[in-house]
Amino acid sequence: MVRSPQQEFFANKLKVTGLKRWVALCVGASIKFIVGVERRAPLWIQHLHLEWFYLMLQNPLRSVKRYAGNACDLLRIYYHLRR
Repeated sequence: MVRSPQQEFFANKLKVTGLKRWVALCVGASIKFIVGVERRAPLWIQHLHLEWFYLMLQNPLRSVKRYAGNACDLLRIYYHLRR
């Protein structure tokens, strides 16, 4: 399953290799917004920090799966921090 933190894992692997010539840009959906493939949420939704919910409604099959996976990861991390 592809989830959002995958780009950060990849960027960290590049950093760990010690190769100074690599550049990793973790821009998420920014390119999709710029080229118009995906629409940004209205400003009032962005101000409420609910853009993730708006995007989930735009593409529920992809987003629900990803957000559910992220939620499970957060619960697992929280459990380990509480130990």
